[in-house]
Amino acid sequence: MITISTVWAWFLAACAAIITVSTAFSQITGVIKKFQQPGKDYRELEARVTALEAKQSGTSADIRKILNDQKVTQEALLALLGHAKNGNNMDALTRAEDKLREQIFGRGDDNE
Repeated sequence: MITISTVWAWFLAACAAIITVSTAFSQITGVIKKFQQPGKDYRELEARVTALEAKQSGTSADIRKILNDQKVTQEALLALLGHAKNGNNMDALTRAEDKLREQIFGRGDDNE
């Protein structure tokens, strides 16, 4: 025979089952979202790496310019030393002066 207490027990059991299933579903959904999140982070990281690589390639060109400037400056210093040493090395001194003048004033567009 069906009594009110039996109906009440079945009702509470059904409510507990619904709550358990919904909690399990929300937990599974949360885990799935956490596993999908690294994909987003990976794309952001990939964009940052690409930007840094582009910046690094520009830095390499700047370093080459600096090394070229140092070479011209060192040639000018060498010509000055040769002139100071024997006093008659005017051709080398003039060539070094022309190179240095070209290096400093010839590429005004690159410095701006």
